[in-house]
Amino acid sequence: MQNTTWSNELTQGTLKVSTLMVMQSAAGFYIGRTCLETDEQSDSYCGGMHEQYSRESEYYPTEQIATKAFIEGFVVRDCGENNYAYEQGTLSLNAK
Repeated sequence: MQNTTWSNELTQGTLKVSTLMVMQSAAGFYIGRTCLETDEQSDSYCGGMHEQYSRESEYYPTEQIATKAFIEGFVVRDCGENNYAYEQGTLSLNAK
């Protein structure tokens, strides 16, 4: 995941969370975020790997359809993790 944009509003301790982006898994394309552990002292990366942080949309069959939904708007996937995070303010659609 090169050229990842990190959102300061979503940095939680040593965990950096990306802004929303189109992602891909074996199930298809979706809109979500990645995360990366950082060094608390220097804010540099700890050699960790990008990992999935959230899947905020349903799956789309193609990257083009997912990108269109990302640009034009999408319905946040109704699941316990997303609902809780949005209610607590740890996720925000404004972090595009």
